[in-house]
Amino acid sequence: MTAKQNKPLDAGRLPLWKRAVYGLFTTPVFLLICEASLWMLGLGTRGDDPFIGFENWSSLFIAEEDSAGSTWMVTAPAKLENFNLQRFPRQKAEGSQRVFCLGGSTTYGRPYDASLSFCGWLQAFLDSAQPEQSWEVINAGGISYASYRVVVLMEEMTRYDPDYFIIYAGHNEFLERRSYPMLSSIPRPALGLAGAISHTHLFRAMNSLVENLSSENVSLEGGRLLLPSEVDEILNHSVGPSAYHRDEAFHDSALMHYRYNLERMVKIAGKAGAGVIFVIPAANLKDSTPFKSEHRAGLSETALSRWEELVEHGVSLQRRGEHGQAVDAFQAAWVIDDQYAELHFRLATSLLALDRKVEARDAFLQALNLDVAPLRAPEDFQRTVREVASVNGLPFVDYPGIVDELTLDTLGYPIPGREIFLDHVHPSFDATRALALALMEELSSEGVLDPSLLPAAARLSEVSEAKRAELTPEKEGLALFKLGQLLNWAGKPDEAYAQFLQSRDLLGDRPEVILALAYAGGLSGHLEEALQALEDGIAVSPDSVDLVLVAALTHRRLHGDENVLPFLKRMVEQAPQNQMAHDLYGVALMEKGQMARAMFHFRQALDIEPGFPEASYHLGLALNEKGRFAEAVPYLEVAVEADPEDALAHYHLGVALGQTSELTRSLSAFEEALRLDPEISGAQKNAEAMRARMRDTSTN
Repeated sequence: MTAKQNKPLDAGRLPLWKRAVYGLFTTPVFLLICEASLWMLGLGTRGDDPFIGFENWSSLFIAEEDSAGSTWMVTAPAKLENFNLQRFPRQKAEGSQRVFCLGGSTTYGRPYDASLSFCGWLQAFLDSAQPEQSWEVINAGGISYASYRVVVLMEEMTRYDPDYFIIYAGHNEFLERRSYPMLSSIPRPALGLAGAISHTHLFRAMNSLVENLSSENVSLEGGRLLLPSEVDEILNHSVGPSAYHRDEAFHDSALMHYRYNLERMVKIAGKAGAGVIFVIPAANLKDSTPFKSEHRAGLSETALSRWEELVEHGVSLQRRGEHGQAVDAFQAAWVIDDQYAELHFRLATSLLALDRKVEARDAFLQALNLDVAPLRAPEDFQRTVREVASVNGLPFVDYPGIVDELTLDTLGYPIPGREIFLDHVHPSFDATRALALALMEELSSEGVLDPSLLPAAARLSEVSEAKRAELTPEKEGLALFKLGQLLNWAGKPDEAYAQFLQSRDLLGDRPEVILALAYAGGLSGHLEEALQALEDGIAVSPDSVDLVLVAALTHRRLHGDENVLPFLKRMVEQAPQNQMAHDLYGVALMEKGQMARAMFHFRQALDIEPGFPEASYHLGLALNEKGRFAEAVPYLEVAVEADPEDALAHYHLGVALGQTSELTRSLSAFEEALRLDPEISGAQKNAEAMRARMRDTSTN
């Protein structure tokens, strides 16, 4: 074809610039048509996170009908492990104001419940301020819920005609294992665009299509992680925070995802016609040590050795109250490695003791920000809440500023600690009250509540007294016990021990409290105190098998075998109906060669609890030792049945059976012992002896 013949075709093409303009115009129109079509068809209605998904997610609230035919929304029974029981009418009454509180365990009200959460306080204050107005403050806070879970809950709440959302999220962003294979490479403006696009029906439908076509549930970006429907904390899979390691790239990705989720919340609320109040998360700085510290990368052995020497010296000086010299030692270590969170915490503690408050606060904040297991929201997460709220023109409560003021009033310096927080993040009774009052003021600023109706001092006092009456010693003691368990779970036995001591003061010597106290005390070096607490607990609950066992183990840790007989004898005298006390005393007597007395106490234990496995096993051993093998067999059979994985029980049963000429059963017992523990002493030799005896028997 000639050039002349080609010319009409060339002439028919649009210039490049026109084609670009045409594309810019037609592509959005096409997308809008698709979006409208999907909207009319009801497709792609679920606003998925493009980075994280959930398996088998279920609604927080389910519908129930009462006898009058009214429909109520009630917390689903399957959700009650992580959520408070809440109940509200499906159809909001005319003129009613409905407020949903969303977030993690602080919103939930931990260590208490919904009534003593800031949501419960807010309900009480609103009812007091404007009793003629119907207020519904619904607590949808989930224990351990991070922002990416909160945002899904928020979408559900939009079905129930919300007027306001109060969001307190940020402490749980690092609780679950997850990854962001591509998020860290996305520029921030693009991330904002992704947030907007993710709310379109087109995105959701295409995302669902890709997920349905893929067995690995990948999103359009090619790698969306699926999390279980309920929280699965990293700490559940490790001893304390050991699974955490410094990962700055992951931290940055988690922060970007957090910002993205906050922006999604803004859009969800806007679409529902509801207001939003964000709460900047606050944390205990002064009295909560970092959960985990790690050295900077590339530290040489020589440098590490010198660092450890300086810190050890500083700690020694600190314990003697020589804080000036301790600061010098810590600062010298800081020059070598300034990334170790606990170093900053120790430095801050000595600086505060020297009344160098400004420097101390900075060091406490560094300890917070460098914590390798960030179970308290770092400062950059706190700033992000402020930035998202400010950019979107939304109200927020500066809770860190509030607790700083409370601490300033109490201690004379703004470094919050145990005066404000019950543990690392959960606020005290008074600090929770202060947050509710700040939320009242924000609602007033938003025009939801007339400023003239803010509770007067007298009414504030009435509400506070009513709430204080709810906090009975029983409730407070159980709450502190739960916090102690949480701190133990998080690998902080020192702080857990302090909580259990307070819990014991309120609840008394309950076995579960004493056991937890002893466990934390053993880990934190309070063995003498733990043993005394155990003895006190046995005096109150002499039938507790666990208390006696732990007391004996604690005594051995403290004193070895020295004076163990007098101690266990005292346990038997103190708890004569405790089978474990008799069994442990019998074991100690047997170790001393006092077999007759030992067997007496084993039989005493079995009289108290027939078939008690430990006493059955030990009595079987003693009878074997005395050559009374036929008598030993039934006791050792009980032990084997109780614990089929106990190689020694199988071995000693084999010995007894062999001596009573039950050769086949004896060989079987020895073989099982060897299967369970190939190194068990004497088992192989005895098994061979049984085989030889069986051959001799068959030959004869």
